[in-house]
Amino acid sequence: MRALLAEFGLLDDESDGGAIADEPLILAREISAAGRSTARVNGRTVTAAMLARIGERLVDIHGQSEHLSLLRPANHVDLLDRYAGILPEREALAAIVAELREVRDRLAALDRDERELARRVDLLRFQAEEIAAAKLRPEEEDDLDAERRILSSAERLTELAAVAYRRLNGNADEEFSGGKPVRGALDLLRQVTVALGELARLDPALDETRAQVEEQVYLLEDAAATLRDYRERVEADPARLAEIEDRLTLFKDLKRKYGATLAEVIAFGAQAEAELAQIERGEERAEELRAREDELLADIGARAARLTAARRAAGERLAAAVEAAIAELNMGRAASRCGSPTPTTRPAPRSAGRTAPSAASPSTRAASTGSSSCSPPTSARR
Repeated sequence: MRALLAEFGLLDDESDGGAIADEPLILAREISAAGRSTARVNGRTVTAAMLARIGERLVDIHGQSEHLSLLRPANHVDLLDRYAGILPEREALAAIVAELREVRDRLAALDRDERELARRVDLLRFQAEEIAAAKLRPEEEDDLDAERRILSSAERLTELAAVAYRRLNGNADEEFSGGKPVRGALDLLRQVTVALGELARLDPALDETRAQVEEQVYLLEDAAATLRDYRERVEADPARLAEIEDRLTLFKDLKRKYGATLAEVIAFGAQAEAELAQIERGEERAEELRAREDELLADIGARAARLTAARRAAGERLAAAVEAAIAELNMGRAASRCGSPTPTTRPAPRSAGRTAPSAASPSTRAASTGSSSCSPPTSARR
């Protein structure tokens, strides 16, 4: 009942007080004089169909020759299986049938039109080969962007490095000679350190200041050396720049077709290769699935036969118990029958374990494989 209430959204969360879960269940239907009706469950408006579904779990209406629960064929197999104690076996059979359906779905997917499959193979092979030929690295685009910026501005970078070096170290180097000598910042700072050294000897309180300036001189000397090396290292390379431009253009084209980033393009290529490999081994996979289908069908047949035998035995016990009970009611000529047909050697999985209703006649048997039917007690009395 809780599952049915939850299905209809009538079972409140326990954190909200569990209104319907903990209080009595009150069903009501109001019919106005105009013929309109309103159905409610614990004061909540529901449809008439929902009210009927809930009500049939709670109430049986008994009238002349009327036993509604027993006459609902959909309940027969559940009643019999609970009596026989074979619900776990039925659930295990249902799980195997579900696996069989999945195997058949996979086989159907492998049996697609061959021309469509051939077109798919050609497309996947082209995509995988195009991406593989590019030999991509996820971080390569950022690296090439940085290198392109340097190469495209090589002349300006060289000029700026030379100016910075000259401001620091002057033009005393032979590399910059030929013009009027220019003193750099380092020359002036060295003169400052000499003066601070004499001051510190006369007044030790300035020794810390002298040490700080000397440290800056060392740092600036390192910076000047770095600028000199950088200026010598940077040079224009039109061939390399054109190569980088072509590579970045390739990246742009691949991203337009396969993903927003190189990482996504690489993942797309791996997925294409995996699907291509799966298609190419499709026949081998189909044989494996057909073999599994045969195994499942054999298992289903054996389980369904055992289930039917258990139902038949339980049906006989149940019929005898019912007849003994109604005999105590002085209905000696009444009879009850529960039956299950003989299973076929190759059960159809879609009907295995399903219930089929029978007529009220004691001799009626259900016709579907693995199904069961029970007829209500019948009597010759009027």
